[in-house]
Amino acid sequence: MYIHFTPIIQGALVIAYITLSLWIVLIRLRKIHKLNIRDASLTSEELDDYAKKIALEHSVSMKKSILNWPVPRMNDNYDFILSVYKGLNDDIKKSALSMPPRSGCLIISIS
Repeated sequence: MYIHFTPIIQGALVIAYITLSLWIVLIRLRKIHKLNIRDASLTSEELDDYAKKIALEHSVSMKKSILNWPVPRMNDNYDFILSVYKGLNDDIKKSALSMPPRSGCLIISIS
């Protein structure tokens, strides 16, 4: 009886490679773990500790970019809202002028 050991060795090496790769991925994922507290109820001490942790991890950039500055965007939004308001106001004034005055009130009967 003659047995070829090369396929057995190759299979063992593939299994070992897959196991080692998954182990490395799990170790790296353990380091990247983030705390999601949306649905958690924390005591005041835990909330203070979490706030301190977030404050320590927060990085402040010294770069000032016009793209990150909210005032130009707010001005654009204000101009858009103002134009919509003026347009609607003009439409209301035009429709009020074109409608004849009505005497009495509208009665709706439900049968």
